[in-house]
Amino acid sequence: MGSVLNIAGSYFDYNYSKSAADADKKALISDWMNVGDDFKSAKKVFKKKNSNKLCLK
Repeated sequence: MGSVLNIAGSYFDYNYSKSAADADKKALISDWMNVGDDFKSAKKVFKKKNSNKLCLK
């Protein structure tokens, strides 16, 4: 209910940047961190499904 009646305009705190270039840099870093997390998750699933076929130590 509070966000619907956000009269003061300060209910949510967003991540603001000093410049557009700084915002782009932060977004790009965040995107690549997510890509890395996806690779880690995919690697775990692959190892789990194929552990009997792989020669891993």
